[in-house]
Amino acid sequence: MPVKIDRGAGTAETDNGILEHLSDLVGIGSGTDDIVAARAERDEVGGEVECRLDLLRNDLRDQLAAQQREAEKPVPSFVPLDDLFHRTLCESVGHPNAWAVIESLKSQLDRVRQMATEQFPLSDLVAQHAAIVDAIEQHEPAAAESSLRLHLQRILSDLPKIRERYADLFEPT
Repeated sequence: MPVKIDRGAGTAETDNGILEHLSDLVGIGSGTDDIVAARAERDEVGGEVECRLDLLRNDLRDQLAAQQREAEKPVPSFVPLDDLFHRTLCESVGHPNAWAVIESLKSQLDRVRQMATEQFPLSDLVAQHAAIVDAIEQHEPAAAESSLRLHLQRILSDLPKIRERYADLFEPT
């Protein structure tokens, strides 16, 4: 399902495997959830571990506030804030290379994500991010994993609606 996006500087087309790429990216992203959950579950609450957790919580809460402010703008630029959130999660669990792999594969996803941010309420994405942070703060690994998986899979469930709304940007299959 190639996507062609005209943003004034020419037309960009994705290849025919966008669904497969999106599924792969969701899978890669979901792989970090076990790590995030394990960190959330740690029973060490003193010293350096708790200090790092406090810094992470504060950073993620600041990011959520920035996302909410951006979501309220008439023409939001949400994708960079979304990227920062996911990169922070990858880095916080000691896997910055996971984000590098995701970033190298997500150019097609970014086009679809931009369409999604124009089509769907960004407050929903902020709420999904907040659910992930809440679970991390509460040391609930199963809830963190579940929230992250639901969040990452949303783009796949939204894709048919996006394709219908932006039919002129998708080539027929």
